[in-house]
Amino acid sequence: MSLTHETEDRFGDLPDPVVFHILSYLNTKEAFQTCILSKRWNNLTNNLPILILDSDQFESLEKFDRALSQILSVRNGFDEDDDSNSVLDTLDLTLSPIDFWVRDSFPWTDVFVKRMVRYALSHNVRRLRYPITCNNIPFQPIFASQTLSSLDLSVPRCFRELGSIFLFPTHLNLPSLTHLTLSYFRFGAADDGCADPFSAFNKLNTLTLISCFVLNPQVLNCATRMYRDDNNQPLKLRISSPNLCNFSFIGNTSQKLCLTHLSSLKHLFIDAEQIGFRNSAAVVQDDAAVLLSSLQDLPNIRSLTVSSNTLQVLSLVSNLFEVKFTSFYNLESLEVQMKPISGQLYTILCFGKFMIPGGIQPDEATIIPDGVIDYLIQNSPSANVSVIPYKIQDPREAQTRGRRKFFGKKHTKAKQV
Repeated sequence: MSLTHETEDRFGDLPDPVVFHILSYLNTKEAFQTCILSKRWNNLTNNLPILILDSDQFESLEKFDRALSQILSVRNGFDEDDDSNSVLDTLDLTLSPIDFWVRDSFPWTDVFVKRMVRYALSHNVRRLRYPITCNNIPFQPIFASQTLSSLDLSVPRCFRELGSIFLFPTHLNLPSLTHLTLSYFRFGAADDGCADPFSAFNKLNTLTLISCFVLNPQVLNCATRMYRDDNNQPLKLRISSPNLCNFSFIGNTSQKLCLTHLSSLKHLFIDAEQIGFRNSAAVVQDDAAVLLSSLQDLPNIRSLTVSSNTLQVLSLVSNLFEVKFTSFYNLESLEVQMKPISGQLYTILCFGKFMIPGGIQPDEATIIPDGVIDYLIQNSPSANVSVIPYKIQDPREAQTRGRRKFFGKKHTKAKQV
């Protein structure tokens, strides 16, 4: 006797790949709640290929720890019964800032996060994102990953405020890595004042660096010389990945960016949030000139996205419009993302020899300095220019957008002031 329309189990008839695709749109806590829809789904949720876990989804850090422990226990049990159920494609772990401050009350968080990462790496994970949860970075399991294609590592604010310095390893064996995002890491400079941390990543296509910079190992504790070598020359960050196509840099641009495989790089994003710790006019101009020098070496860029802060930094270059610009001959589009002037830039502009009009406040200042856009596109005057207005985002929305990116207009002439 065939099932009637009313009793037909439509969920139960879906093939496993379709069910996993549906559940991939949910975070892991929500995905586990779908087990009430079908008896068959109960086992499938215990074997999700995508795990998205955020401590904000739980009432307390203790319950988050308990969830990590239960997931590990269940998945390890399945592994013993059937090796075909052991594949984990994506692990995305997030801890809220407040949880980092209270994590000492629940020391198991560090343990479970490390266990989850090791479990993922031992089960051929391809995409991995997680925050550093203690001073001992669990890099060791990542050294031997042959399957990892996307890696996103971040140093939480609590460690940064404590003065902790996290140096990114110089030699990681990640032959399949195509996407890398690092937040608040440091790169140790060699004797020549240059760091080259990504030379072994031959397949790297997309690189995003957020507040990462090169440190002079001789003056780690001297902030005024942090971005200079012993000869007072800017430290260099060499990007020598041969297949790099997309590069995003957010943070301090006082370090020289040196890209060695220029023919592959097509898309560049620069957001200069600050340019150093020294505010004298001459030093500010020198640091701003480092940013200009980095841009001078990128002739093959097809699309460029910059923040309005980046344009402000470029405007600080002494006699900018008299400097011959020898780049961007193939530029097709320039996008300017408006944002308030950072506190450091505001101080430089107001109290140095550089002024901004009208006594504008830093939380209101979203201005484009006069002439800088035209300067950048002088070698490609037909490039489309667009300006994206500043919009305050809900932090939760920004986090969701970042996760979507992890998984997978009409151009008008910019108005300048």
